[in-house]
Amino acid sequence: MEEQIDEVRQAIIDVAKREGLELVAGREKEVVIKQVDKVMFPRKGEEPEQAAELAAALRATKWWKDLSTLSAAQLKTAWEDGGEADLLKLLKRFVWTEQESTARLRDRRDRKV
Repeated sequence: MEEQIDEVRQAIIDVAKREGLELVAGREKEVVIKQVDKVMFPRKGEEPEQAAELAAALRATKWWKDLSTLSAAQLKTAWEDGGEADLLKLLKRFVWTEQESTARLRDRRDRKV
């Protein structure tokens, strides 16, 4: 059943993207679709070569102590805080964004109770 729910959710997201919608409403319920760009950095388990390159590049800097775990949250914070230009220049070689879409079901807000 969970697989079917995921298929329906993805179908709604696909229609919303194609039609430029943020909300799909039925008689009693509505689905809110949100799309956000996620900042991504290489992960050891998924992009091991790029993660090793990032680690090597950081190891030679004063930021290695704070970023040596290659924690996605720490790297994202360093990137989004707009810190030192040298760090941003280094991270720019490794960063990319991915669009993440979510669909959340709720009661219609415009219905009278």
